[in-house]
Amino acid sequence: MTRYPEILDGLIHGSHRWLVTGAAGFIGSHLTEALLSLGQNVTGLDDLSTGHRENISAALRESGCTDGKNFTFINGSITNISVCREAVRGCEYVLHHAALASVPESMGDPVHYNNVNVSGFVNILEASHEYSVKKVVYASSSAVYGGGGA
Repeated sequence: MTRYPEILDGLIHGSHRWLVTGAAGFIGSHLTEALLSLGQNVTGLDDLSTGHRENISAALRESGCTDGKNFTFINGSITNISVCREAVRGCEYVLHHAALASVPESMGDPVHYNNVNVSGFVNILEASHEYSVKKVVYASSSAVYGGGGA
C-alpha cells in the first residue's frame, strides 16, 4: 500500500461504506480484514457455497473488529437480485469477488456456473447502478491451464 499513499491516506482519514462479495472466501475475507483494519464500514455478502464462516471470524479478529460494529454479514447469493439490492444499499464501493471457480466442475454444470458468474455479476452491476455506487471493482484470474481460480 505504500505505493499509493494518497489512497491509503484517504482510507485512514475518511470512512466509506464497502460491499465485498465473496466475503467468506480467501481473497474476500482478506479484503474485508484490510478495510476493517483501516476503519472502514463493510458489508460482506456470501452464500457460503465455497467460502467459510471461519474466514469471516478470522477477518474480524485480525482487524480488531471483534464487536462487529463496522461489519454486516449477509448470507445470500448474487443470483438473487433482491439480495444484491439489500447488500448494495448504502454502499459507495463494491469489490466483487463472488464466483464459482472450478473449470472442471463448470464443464459438468455450465448453466449453474453461468448463472452465478455471469448473471450474478450482472445483478451486482444492476443493483450498483440503482443505488448510485461510485465504483465497482471486478477481479478475476485466468485459468489458462485448466486450474481453478476466480
